[in-house]
Amino acid sequence: MKKRIVSAFLALLLLIPAAGAAGTPGLSNFQKSNAYTPGQFSDVASNAWYASSVQAAYEYGLMQGTNGKFNPGGNLTIGEAVAIASRVHATYQGNGYQFPASNPWYQSYVDYAATNGVAAPQYPDYNAAISRAAFVMIMANTMPDAALSAINSVEDGSIPDVAPNINFYSAVYKFYRAGVLSGTGDTREFQPSNKITRAEVSVILSSLINPALRKSFTLKVQPVTLYASGGRTITVNPSEVNSYLSVGWSKTEKVYAPKNTALRIRRHPVPETNSAGGVSFYIEWNTHRDKTIKYVHFYVTPYNNVWDVQKCEIRRYSNADCYVAGPISKTTLSTAWEDMDYGDYCILTEWPGISIGMDEQGRFSSIIDRNGTYTNGYGTQKVTAGYLDDVMIRTYWENMWYNDQIKKLLINKVVIEYMDGTKETLTGNALNACFY
Repeated sequence: MKKRIVSAFLALLLLIPAAGAAGTPGLSNFQKSNAYTPGQFSDVASNAWYASSVQAAYEYGLMQGTNGKFNPGGNLTIGEAVAIASRVHATYQGNGYQFPASNPWYQSYVDYAATNGVAAPQYPDYNAAISRAAFVMIMANTMPDAALSAINSVEDGSIPDVAPNINFYSAVYKFYRAGVLSGTGDTREFQPSNKITRAEVSVILSSLINPALRKSFTLKVQPVTLYASGGRTITVNPSEVNSYLSVGWSKTEKVYAPKNTALRIRRHPVPETNSAGGVSFYIEWNTHRDKTIKYVHFYVTPYNNVWDVQKCEIRRYSNADCYVAGPISKTTLSTAWEDMDYGDYCILTEWPGISIGMDEQGRFSSIIDRNGTYTNGYGTQKVTAGYLDDVMIRTYWENMWYNDQIKKLLINKVVIEYMDGTKETLTGNALNACFY
């Protein structure tokens, strides 16, 4: 009971007072109700980027604080977001709606939001932190387009991290064009997957209900050139960049993983689908560490063309643990060049302008035979020290999923177990540094 009371109290600190009386829908229904004293929140510096928005949100009764603090870095929960959106919608409508007490505390807001098309009727966990994308999608339903008229020229495809056909695309572009959102950095990224903080909420809410606080700017599509093996280039819109980077393209012409990384991975695997819908793929990788690998686990997630996670239609899983059993050591001139249980050794060399033996990714691939030789467009050559950086292990997985909608694969985590009993987990930047 104590936990529920505390949650309700925290939620109330975020909510807008209900409209006083029924009236005509409009932004004029939002009125300042509180006097703000500079410094009243000890954790909001006067020169903070969100200081003026915190003041506006407080003056309009949108947000308050606790014990003299605003907690600008705290995350908003889904339940709190639905409650705020319901109050904004009710206030805009001018209907004087009063939200009754309920159990759990957010249920009356959930019911109102579902009835009025503000938010979905059910979320898995109302106490979970909400993302920026989900928050904006909900808030875009709180008032009509007439209250969010465009003041900015924001071209389609100009927001770099908002891909076309994504479910929050229209809501984000509506807020950018209305000046409710202005983005982050020189490219005005939206950062959709980040959890939204109370500081960010204050900025959005204050701009949403007061057009005078909205930001004016122009955002045009600035094509970006990306690079891949074989001297290939492609020019794409900013919103498409991340999708291309995730499958091996680069913003720079030639990028190699540092030799001190735990692994070097050729690129994210490319799915091969057979007539029965079975999805197979191979991963090309090597190690430069002196330690011998006992097991390496590649955790691979499948997606369709618009980056929705897919499942195996037979075994019903998405993320797959694609492990390789060792022992596996770094390649040297003394390496026994032969087929191994964990895969084949191969040479991968980028030769722009040479088409003989080049595959669709613009690279030449040759399996090294037991005599330590390989064949390329110039004939048979012996592996020498100069080729060791290009010697990779090609490990193949057959029919890992059955789903003909799988078009893209991403390695999202790698776990390495060494023969000495130590373990190394690679995610985020540590994993990204392994790709070249």
